[in-house]
Amino acid sequence: MSFLTAVVATLVLAAGAPGFSSMFPHPALSVVENIGSSEEVSCLVPDGDGLWVGLLGGGVARWDGHRVERFDSADGLPGNRVNACARGVGGLWVATDSGLARLDERSMVFDTVAVGRFLGVAAGPGGMLASTGHGELLRFVCPGSTGADGRPEKCRKQVVQRELPVALSLAASSDGTWGLGGIDGSLVLSNGLTVPLDGPVLDVKAIADGRFSALTPDSLHEIVPGPVPPTTRKRRLSEYLDADGIPLTVPLSPGVSGAPGAAAWAAPVAHGSPKALVTRVARWGAGVAVGTDSGLFVSAGPAAAGSDAAVGVEPVALGGCPCGPRISSVEVFQGHLWAGGFDGGLCRLDKTGWTRFAGPDYLPSDMVNRLEATRRFLFVATLKGLVTVDTRGHFRRYVEADCVDNLRGPCPWHQSVPGVALDPTDATVWVADAGAIHNIRGNRWKHYFRKAGVDTTEITRIAAGRDFIVAATLDSGLLVKGRRERTFRVLDERHGLSDNWVMDVTVAEDGAVWAATCTRGVSRWKDGRWTTFTRQEGLADDYTLSVNEIDGRMWVGTLKGLTVLSSAGVVSLSSRDGLPGDEIHDAVAMGNRVWLATDGGLSAVRYSL
Repeated sequence: MSFLTAVVATLVLAAGAPGFSSMFPHPALSVVENIGSSEEVSCLVPDGDGLWVGLLGGGVARWDGHRVERFDSADGLPGNRVNACARGVGGLWVATDSGLARLDERSMVFDTVAVGRFLGVAAGPGGMLASTGHGELLRFVCPGSTGADGRPEKCRKQVVQRELPVALSLAASSDGTWGLGGIDGSLVLSNGLTVPLDGPVLDVKAIADGRFSALTPDSLHEIVPGPVPPTTRKRRLSEYLDADGIPLTVPLSPGVSGAPGAAAWAAPVAHGSPKALVTRVARWGAGVAVGTDSGLFVSAGPAAAGSDAAVGVEPVALGGCPCGPRISSVEVFQGHLWAGGFDGGLCRLDKTGWTRFAGPDYLPSDMVNRLEATRRFLFVATLKGLVTVDTRGHFRRYVEADCVDNLRGPCPWHQSVPGVALDPTDATVWVADAGAIHNIRGNRWKHYFRKAGVDTTEITRIAAGRDFIVAATLDSGLLVKGRRERTFRVLDERHGLSDNWVMDVTVAEDGAVWAATCTRGVSRWKDGRWTTFTRQEGLADDYTLSVNEIDGRMWVGTLKGLTVLSSAGVVSLSSRDGLPGDEIHDAVAMGNRVWLATDGGLSAVRYSL
């Protein structure tokens, strides 16, 4: 395998040459499974006896009161991060961070209508309206017929208006009028009127006679046709808008809080759900569905407009990884898959399902930077310290405060710990905090600081190989220490590194150092020589986030997907191919799959020749 890695540079450069594909089998990457987050609900769409639930990281789910059916990027959805959903022409439409899609209800597969970041979608008489992340409102006119392949014919796109505020909500009425609620507190109407409100427009709904209801954190507004100020009244924390724009009073019990900015939180529900913040409410069946930032809840009784009767809610298990949607690192420990979230803590997947471990009980911070496993411990590098988990499930933390009176103690010298690496020569562990490097042998820590050449507070990752210990930095390229050397030396742009801003680093089996740089691809250092791979050589993007060696191949995570470099050539994968997100932050092999940590959740992919 080391031979394959050693010759990858030559073969990658040859990949574009005539006859290369006939000399070697072309590798293929395929998505096997996606696991998004089932936590934050972004939209609710009642649909007969079913309820569609859009998730901010887990795609969409349909619940019929008994069974949950999940749909994500593996089912054609352009990305798992759902911002809005609505029923309209042809069925369900979903706006995601990567595109706009509609569900083909015959095949139950999503067709991508448009690529890009879409924030809102609503049904209008002339077609579907959709707001984009760069301030455009678009209309999609779709024929009702199907093509020769049996799929719905493509929709025609029209620009309705440009230079609009960033939208948090969008609504359209049957008479063709529309309203767009901005994060800047403005409500833009189709008649050209812009209505200033008292805060970000969390929700807007069309009601009868061209009127609109709008919800801000503090108030409920009714906007009537014409250039007149809206009717406004102070909202209760338990008031929300249903699908018809009618204010719904739902005093939830217990565990579900009111509007964003609420001063107090309710107690956790008995089922162990965390404190929840309501994001969406919809009347469904005989009761009410409540979407929160901690999942879906459904009432046992009806919701009433203006009623103060408490509505008891029960959680609905939608599945998915509770540490998402943005996954920072993934690792295998004791035969289980572990995932770290950017702000979701640490999660373990075993035969019983997902278990989440978060602060303050288990972690000093819920922002996990990196995971690394040895035979005895799982190391969890977080924003505020290092945590170890042993084979019995016991947690122990090491934080900067432990070193205040004992600089030689077992603790990092800076608060943030961005990296951990297992030393292949002696099974010790190397830990990088923001400005120092440490080696752990049992309970003894050896510290490397300025006298050892560590003269930066911008360390991002650390890696260990047979010959080198290497730290990546944001400002100084790489810090490299040979086995027989006492100090780290700098390898940067002056020596041939493509970019001093390095996001990740690894040492391959053949001793080559691979550095994932911020803006200039991935650089390989072997025998004193540099080779850099960019989009010109087949990378999905020059902005690289991670680099891992798996089975002699280099798995490079970028801002726009995954690229695998091998002796067979270069192959890439992105959200257009079924990944839940395009940002690839880590990769680990488990069985015959490689699990990816993405900004849209976890994804299992298979490499084949």
